[in-house]
Amino acid sequence: MSQNGIKKSKRIFLDTEFIEDGTTIEPLSLALLTESGDCLYIVVTDTDRSKANQFVIDHVIPHLDTDPSVIIREDKLTYLRLQRSEVGSAVLSWVQSVIPSGIPEFWAYYGAYDWVLFCQLFGNMTDLPHEWPRYINDLNQHVTQLQVQLVKVNLGGLPEHHAVADAVIEMVQFQNLTHTFNEHYTKALGVEQRKETK
Repeated sequence: MSQNGIKKSKRIFLDTEFIEDGTTIEPLSLALLTESGDCLYIVVTDTDRSKANQFVIDHVIPHLDTDPSVIIREDKLTYLRLQRSEVGSAVLSWVQSVIPSGIPEFWAYYGAYDWVLFCQLFGNMTDLPHEWPRYINDLNQHVTQLQVQLVKVNLGGLPEHHAVADAVIEMVQFQNLTHTFNEHYTKALGVEQRKETK
């Protein structure tokens, strides 16, 4: 908690893989990642995978059970296989363990579907933990506002559309974007950064 009594926030990068038909969104997996490298990966075991479209069949389902420890340290990784009804309480417990005295600040890339799905894991939006935000920060919105491009991230070890891989990429892109943001506003304010000379 800060000195003025306001709880500090801590960024958590979120990615989900899911099945959707324009009416419902059904979870396949979920990853949460902090900037200190703590990671939660959950595979939802009772979603009917036969409802998946061809893209999900080809690019998501084959990788769901890939062990994320190939890119996440095992002592930082919590890997669970749960029924949907169990996911919300597991997420809450994990967030409380990595942010014992703060508020999560959730980030995603094109996160609209991720956020609706995430909220529904707790019930409806009013069932979210009291101090949690009712919105998600979207990297793409910041890219649009800054009129910059995200740096392409090539991540070895896990395929694209694995939730952990995508969460790691989001974190790296955020860090690159923050650097770009600082440079953008430094220039806009007319402040020059000079290298020290001996």
